[in-house]
Amino acid sequence: MNRIIGSSHKRILGVMVDGRDLRLAHMGWERGEIVIYSLESVTLQHRLGKIRTVKATAPVNLESDKDVFGLEDQMMAMDSEQEDESGEGDVSSTLINIFSKYPLKNTHLAINAPEGQTTYYSFENDFKLKGKKLKKQLRDEIGPLAGGSVESSMLDCFKSSTGELTAVVFEGSVPLIEELLDIKTFLPGGAPNFTLVQSNELALVNLARVSLDLEQGTISALVYIGADFSRVIILRGDYPLSFVQTIREGYASPQVCQTLFSKILLEQEEAGLPEIDRIILAGEVGLTYAYEFFSRQFPDAKVQSFTPGPLNVNSLKPEEIAVFPNYAVPVALAWQALETSKPAFIPSDLVPTAIKEQQKLFKIAWHGFLLLGFVFCCMALLSYQGLTRRNDIKMLQESIRHKSESIESLQPELTILAQIQSQIGNYRANLDFLDSLIVDPGKWSRLFSKLSQNFHTVNDIWIEDIKSDPKGFTLVGKTLFRDRVPKLAYGFEGTDLKRVTRIKSDEGGLTYEFELTAEVPAPQVSGPIGDYQATGEQTDESVNTTKLSSPSDLQSLPIEGSQQADTVAKDQGIRSQSNPDQASPLDPLPPLALHADPPTPPAQVGGSPAQNPSRQTHEVDGEAISAGQPPQPASGKVVSEQYTFSTSYNKGIRFVRSGDTEGAIKAFEEVISGSSAGSEAAAAHYWIGECHFAAGEYETAIGDFSTSLALADNPKREAGTLMLGLAHLKLKQYEPARAQFERLLEEFPLSEFAPTAKTYLKNISERGK
Repeated sequence: MNRIIGSSHKRILGVMVDGRDLRLAHMGWERGEIVIYSLESVTLQHRLGKIRTVKATAPVNLESDKDVFGLEDQMMAMDSEQEDESGEGDVSSTLINIFSKYPLKNTHLAINAPEGQTTYYSFENDFKLKGKKLKKQLRDEIGPLAGGSVESSMLDCFKSSTGELTAVVFEGSVPLIEELLDIKTFLPGGAPNFTLVQSNELALVNLARVSLDLEQGTISALVYIGADFSRVIILRGDYPLSFVQTIREGYASPQVCQTLFSKILLEQEEAGLPEIDRIILAGEVGLTYAYEFFSRQFPDAKVQSFTPGPLNVNSLKPEEIAVFPNYAVPVALAWQALETSKPAFIPSDLVPTAIKEQQKLFKIAWHGFLLLGFVFCCMALLSYQGLTRRNDIKMLQESIRHKSESIESLQPELTILAQIQSQIGNYRANLDFLDSLIVDPGKWSRLFSKLSQNFHTVNDIWIEDIKSDPKGFTLVGKTLFRDRVPKLAYGFEGTDLKRVTRIKSDEGGLTYEFELTAEVPAPQVSGPIGDYQATGEQTDESVNTTKLSSPSDLQSLPIEGSQQADTVAKDQGIRSQSNPDQASPLDPLPPLALHADPPTPPAQVGGSPAQNPSRQTHEVDGEAISAGQPPQPASGKVVSEQYTFSTSYNKGIRFVRSGDTEGAIKAFEEVISGSSAGSEAAAAHYWIGECHFAAGEYETAIGDFSTSLALADNPKREAGTLMLGLAHLKLKQYEPARAQFERLLEEFPLSEFAPTAKTYLKNISERGK
């Protein structure tokens, strides 16, 4: 068989549901032939949906369907029992197991319409109409005959060779389609594509037309015996003459053949048909005595069953070929779906409209066409612009080619230039080396002279190490009093305080170890020529360090907390000024406790330098310098801990120094979002509060200080407690402010901020607050 051009699909699964029986025929195109890959039959746990009452299916020109032999359909009494029959098990699971075997992604489904939901009406002509107009006329004609409107029903029609018109009306839904759509998420290929819904009668007629040689003028009776329904179709030649009423008897009924025989005789009498020339059997023929019965009743007629005919059945087993009549309907459905343009098939499709709409992959309304027109115009415009600029592109390409050739011609000059630049670099390196050999003879004299002056003012500091670096010098030492460190650092230019470490002994004594870098003091200019001109030195050296603005900035470094030791790198803070718009009775007080001078530590911390026997004094340029080892606690192990802050934290501190509060807030928020260290997060919250306080946003600052104090590992606890009290004080919330100052004095009585807290408490009490 040659493949018909215009066939719809390559693989089709024909499916027929008859009661609880589910029959499938998997067919497809292969090398120009239609091949039956498999035939399968499954018994469902229960019937799909409800069985409808059988409607009259005879043409409108026939009388009644009375049984002239007095035979009644004994199975009609079973209607009420079968209306909502349910069995054991889950039919959905069975359907999933069945249809999962087939490649539904590339296979379309052709399904039979349920029995009893299809009605046929005959008309003498087609009213000289076609298409939608013809279907509209048929609906108007069939409505009164059907006892109501058929607008919601699926309607199709076909014509005979003599011009007679037969209308097919399908009412209701297809339960199998509904079941498959419910389980589509469990199927490997998703929702299947339903390409054809056809009645059992037309499917059998189509199979007879394409597989049997039906001579014109002969009368054939097509007999189908199913599980629940059986029926007879009378053919004249290859065209259906009448569809005899369906009977509610299946192959299990012992008198099904007798009932069908009576239906044939009744139709033959009422239609005035001549003798039956051929009996064609389909359905469960092997489970009944249909072949012997009809051969006996119609001795002059040819009795035969459906055969595969021209179909390729090499993939089927012999036992499958033997029961081919059982699969006549699913084979006919799949065959018609594979060859939709074959003239022998009656063109009728009853797929519900809703299913057709769902399966449309590309549906365009009027606005869609409008959009397509707009897209086409845009593409035409772009194409025109591309063509008009094509010459410009060619000209530019030609210009690029000429410039490339010019560059290539200049390549030797570029090579010479690179060599000259390399030589210049070597000369510069040699000059830098020669410059590094020049020694400043008075560098250390000026440094020790400056240290002597600072020690005279600061005192109580022990120097452990002094070493030179490219920027100046690095100083490492210890002191018993924390406030001595910023006072010493303020005496030099370009000071960069690297770290301050609190060392606490087992007995509670405190020692502060510090490390700072600074610039060596420049030589003094004493005359018109002076030391500067004599030595060739410059007093304004470019040193990449961060300069401290005042001693109070150094005092604000985060070395708070009496229970932990920490190291703070380059941690300098901004100091907020009071807002003139929010005047308070306490405004005459110092605006921030962080500017207050720290108190002198108690004697038990380590004593004054004069009382410490381990202290040594050296004379440099006439000034006393404290050196050697600082006093140690009398007993107990010295515990030293330090903490180094991240790059983001140091960036925030630099913003704080420059007065950029917005930049500082963003930097500290990055620290909070990415930090895993409690101390760093607590300090970041504190500095955000300082920024809000400086901007006069006191309520926001209260939240930030409270968040900082809520964290356990907090190096800013003393300063944060004081600042929280000040924020409350700015909002004239005197009781919360008093509580914070009292808390500071209670928890940190030796804190450097304790005197400031006492001052504020005194002023609050004097004003009766």
